[in-house]
Amino acid sequence: DPIFDFEPNPDDGVIRVRIKKQLPPEWGVIIGDCIYNLRSGLDHLVWVTVLKHGGTPTSSNEFPIFLKRDPHSKVDGKGKPTRGSGLAKVEGLPDGAKACIESLQPYNRKDGPPALHPLWLLHEISNHDKHRLVNITHAAITSGIVAISGLGHGKVERFALPLGALEDGAEVARIRPMLGYDLERQVQVNFKFTPGVAFDKEGPGRGLPVADTIVAIQSFIEFQILTCLTPFIK
Repeated sequence: DPIFDFEPNPDDGVIRVRIKKQLPPEWGVIIGDCIYNLRSGLDHLVWVTVLKHGGTPTSSNEFPIFLKRDPHSKVDGKGKPTRGSGLAKVEGLPDGAKACIESLQPYNRKDGPPALHPLWLLHEISNHDKHRLVNITHAAITSGIVAISGLGHGKVERFALPLGALEDGAEVARIRPMLGYDLERQVQVNFKFTPGVAFDKEGPGRGLPVADTIVAIQSFIEFQILTCLTPFIK
């Protein structure tokens, strides 16, 4: 059955979203599994690289993900990486691999907010799912169109897809018929929308579309991280 529907109101020419039911909670479990696999794959990559270069991986080894430079590069009075720092997590890797990983950290991002970097989203969403609560998801609209026709056709005065998780009653479009024409009887309103799924706005997914977020994370891993580290694991 549809998760949501649309309610045209002929009195004020507004099309609103009506939430018919919430998404099944098991969707959050499935999405969490996808996120977990992406995150653990990065840790496997570090482990294999240490082995490839003759080292012995330890419980400290994992793929570091840091929003700020200082915690990543923290060392003690003797210049050794402190426990939990990014430097400690990559001990045993060749210097080139360390430099590669450091260059891809969220705090180095120049094309957008570091907090929305694919790796930081992966880190936060994964940790929330593993240690706190299953990530909550909601119905969303990924694309759509509104068109009007008929004897009294006028114009779409306003059309804006709600971003992220849908809220019941959210306005999608406002229609203005030609002067003197009845919107309900003389104007035909056609609309088509593509449904999607978004993370909860209050959670680590920040209301972002689930599919787009997972694809962005996967693409960053494939085209940035793997491209950079492949020479060290061949």
